[in-house]
Amino acid sequence: MSGYELPAILVIVSDYSAYADVRDIKSPIIDASLAAMSLCFALETLNLSSVCINWPCEVTFDEKLRTIIEIESHESVVMLMGVGYPAADAVIPFSAKKTVDALFSCNERIK
Repeated sequence: MSGYELPAILVIVSDYSAYADVRDIKSPIIDASLAAMSLCFALETLNLSSVCINWPCEVTFDEKLRTIIEIESHESVVMLMGVGYPAADAVIPFSAKKTVDALFSCNERIK
């Protein structure tokens, strides 16, 4: 990751050991993602900033990470999260939204 000085990187994992049914295949990923979202909010209360880092689902990346940290065989990496104190001059990104009138058009039928 370029552009960041990250004093800590968290590894967010999903745990498949409690999900036996194939219909729940995505449940551990959803659960881990929801927990990560709550963690981001909690970090803000401690005046810490976070950045979610996408983790590609590739065997080579997974194998390399497993040589660095212990991850059980029934666990899968969902994402990484960088954590640290924000720069003093940091600002919150903002993306102006368009109004409904700017996006919506309706063709009326001519009678």
